[in-house]
Amino acid sequence: MGKGDKVSDYVLYAPWNFGKITIDIKPDATVNNLNLKSKGRVPVVILSDKNFDATLVDPNTIEFAKAPAPHWAIDDINSDGIMDLLFHFRMQQMNLDQNSFEATLTGLTQEGGGFWRSDSVNIKQFKEKK
Repeated sequence: MGKGDKVSDYVLYAPWNFGKITIDIKPDATVNNLNLKSKGRVPVVILSDKNFDATLVDPNTIEFAKAPAPHWAIDDINSDGIMDLLFHFRMQQMNLDQNSFEATLTGLTQEGGGFWRSDSVNIKQFKEKK
């Protein structure tokens, strides 16, 4: 449940930040290829800029394709001199299938405002190594 202002006896209001958040799946890649059979982790970064400080996100509220974030770090991922928030998600916990074309990151800021943002994914059917 959110930490917003009380609107009535039955509703809590927490502002949603739709336009201020920028995410990047696999920040070093130009195409976000994902192998659903992989047992690895997928990096996703919330980028800071002059309008949004990613370090004010509550990492404990983050989900990506409905998977929790077991690992996160603060780092300047895009070398712009502003600290970003980097997460690593377990591929096997993500709610994606071969028809997925985007994945969504959701969470709350430390002030309780919610946000969501999507980025494109390219699901690959890689053959398993023997």
